[in-house]
Amino acid sequence: MATIALDIDAVPPEKLDAVIAQLEAEKQRRVVTNKLAHYQPYARQGAFHAAGAKHRERLLMAGNQLGKTLAGAMEAAIHATGRYPDWWQGKRFDKPTVSWVAGTTGETVRDTVQRMLIGRPGEEGTAAIPKDAIVELVPARGIADLLDGIKVRHVSGGISTIGIKSYLRGRESFGRNPRFHLVRRRTAAGRVPRRLDANERIAWAGMADVHTTDRRFDSR
Repeated sequence: MATIALDIDAVPPEKLDAVIAQLEAEKQRRVVTNKLAHYQPYARQGAFHAAGAKHRERLLMAGNQLGKTLAGAMEAAIHATGRYPDWWQGKRFDKPTVSWVAGTTGETVRDTVQRMLIGRPGEEGTAAIPKDAIVELVPARGIADLLDGIKVRHVSGGISTIGIKSYLRGRESFGRNPRFHLVRRRTAAGRVPRRLDANERIAWAGMADVHTTDRRFDSR
């Protein structure tokens, strides 16, 4: 991120208020477009993140509007960017991730986890994934403003990919080789859509889920 060098003593008194206003506006812009850097989980969210280091499946249960999906989206953004904060004690990936975001319908995904990841339409880069890390937003067909995927710049120099799916598209649409999985709801059968392997992590955050896998769907 670029820095601003300013000798405040050299600013004419009549321009000082305007300069201060510009600096405050720039500070606010940086906060809005890099919310990930300012994310500070409360105790239960922090414990939820940390549990991923030891447990292959996690659950965060809380009431409405208490940060369940926010926690899942922030963890998705942390893994996709590789920008692990100093307080992070959870699972770490040292390479770009290949991820899924899924929900019951395309509209559900668009209005919940997609919004929490990138922001509302026309305000992309104002949510969990920092604006300067968004490489490409790939539009989907058939549903207004729904994305098919998000390409994210990882600190290693590579590109992470987040695919956006709905359960209405069927189990086969999930394919192979995901490394990270954020889901708004469970499947209709109440199960994760795949078997877990040794490197897999899944975290139910109320109706949100964080999931890594490279196995085929359970055939049951």
